[in-house]
Amino acid sequence: MYLSHPSFISPDNDTTLWRYMDFTKFVSLLETKSLFFCSQLILQETDKHEGSYNQATLETPSDKNILTAFDVGSNVLREFGKLVTVNSWHMNDIESVAMWNVYLNGNHGVAIKSTFRQLVESFIPETKYEVSIGKVNYLSENDIIPQPQGFNGLNASLWKWESYRYEQELRAVAITMPEDIHKYGGIYIPVDIEELIEKIVVSPNAPRWFYELVSRIAEKYNLVEKVAPSRLDANPGEISPSDKVVVIVVCPNCQTEQKLVLPPFKIADFPDGMTSVYSADRITFRCKTCSQLFMTSLRVPSAIVDVPNK
Repeated sequence: MYLSHPSFISPDNDTTLWRYMDFTKFVSLLETKSLFFCSQLILQETDKHEGSYNQATLETPSDKNILTAFDVGSNVLREFGKLVTVNSWHMNDIESVAMWNVYLNGNHGVAIKSTFRQLVESFIPETKYEVSIGKVNYLSENDIIPQPQGFNGLNASLWKWESYRYEQELRAVAITMPEDIHKYGGIYIPVDIEELIEKIVVSPNAPRWFYELVSRIAEKYNLVEKVAPSRLDANPGEISPSDKVVVIVVCPNCQTEQKLVLPPFKIADFPDGMTSVYSADRITFRCKTCSQLFMTSLRVPSAIVDVPNK
């Protein structure tokens, strides 16, 4: 179940979240209907600072009548860290090329899209594990780890060096017992996957057979309508030399509306005496009524651009 905690700073409810994973982890999520919380001890294998307090914090005594990391010491914190498990999400309104590369390293997989509200509400109340969720603090070497209400061992799980800021991590944390972690190197915490999953995005450049495989697996769990290709797979728009660009403009001098049909990226002389120049983001035209010459940005309402179908 979800448990609000003073050490955890929550994002807005509608904050978009992503969890990038390979195909086997995706199948595991659906099969177990659970999120896997990895032991912090395993995370320390790739980042030795995981679950620790940095030197600046350990050397800073309290100026209040409360216990601090300075008073407790790093050894006690390390022992407590053996009980901590973590499940990580990436906060971003859009897909991240960096996250695809970090988590899949060129292999095929999926990204689960959700929101903070959906993540919170997906945890099943009857579950024995209590889950708290908060944003990771990214610190420089001399920064003291935030301790909103004084010392709490979980504060050590909510920071990383500033070099990791690109991760924009939201971290779900649960405390368990060593015997629970031993079998899998972490724990599985049940969730309502229909509540959790807003969209299942298939990795960029995945072959058609992989997209179809993800869809077939998702169909077994009534989630096939949530499968979507990566937006990074969208083909760039193209205008060929044979296309015509239709631009409707309004003369700012006499308010006459006129339609120009232009070959893209060329200067054209029209029979009625108008000369129009179309470039990447602007058009220069001579009004057919008052003969004034004007330049108009194609990004403002006075110019409407359409490329007719071939």
